[in-house]
Amino acid sequence: MEHVQTPHAYPGWCGYWVPVLALAALLALTPAQAAPPRAPVFDLELFDGTTFRLADARGSAVVLLFWAPW
Repeated sequence: MEHVQTPHAYPGWCGYWVPVLALAALLALTPAQAAPPRAPVFDLELFDGTTFRLADARGSAVVLLFWAPW
């Protein structure tokens, strides 16, 4: 007796691969996110009277802490 694949066997295959392929196509067509905006150019006077220029720290991580005594 020869095994014959019936059409009802295909929905299981389609039910798995069609959504996977659709998601892959959607991700391929989604535009990549643009780079985050650059920080504005500014200078700060430090407590010791020197000036900190943000442009001098380009390429480094900078943490700014703004606080007030109120």
